[in-house]
Amino acid sequence: MNVVNDYFKQIQNQAYANAYRDLQISGLTQDDFIAQAQASDTQNGLIVSFVVHQPTFVSNPGSELDLSQWRLTVDVTRVKASYPVLLTVKQIGETLKITYYDRI
Repeated sequence: MNVVNDYFKQIQNQAYANAYRDLQISGLTQDDFIAQAQASDTQNGLIVSFVVHQPTFVSNPGSELDLSQWRLTVDVTRVKASYPVLLTVKQIGETLKITYYDRI
């Protein structure tokens, strides 16, 4: 889960443009992402730690597992708050990208 670890380490270091490189989310611009990340840092404090849990593979009823896409939860601890983040990671070409997150 290198892409997930890198993403959260970049946010932890406030290297938002580097974190954005780990994403491929339709309609999300780098400027919008940076604004969201900065707002989360302001509201909740900087990331102190994070724990990446084991992924689950995506499957549709009646079909086989899709091994190119999976979901996982990351427990994020910030100075003022702790919460789980749900992510979807997908293989796009030869690269893994985060294609969904429910919060920063």
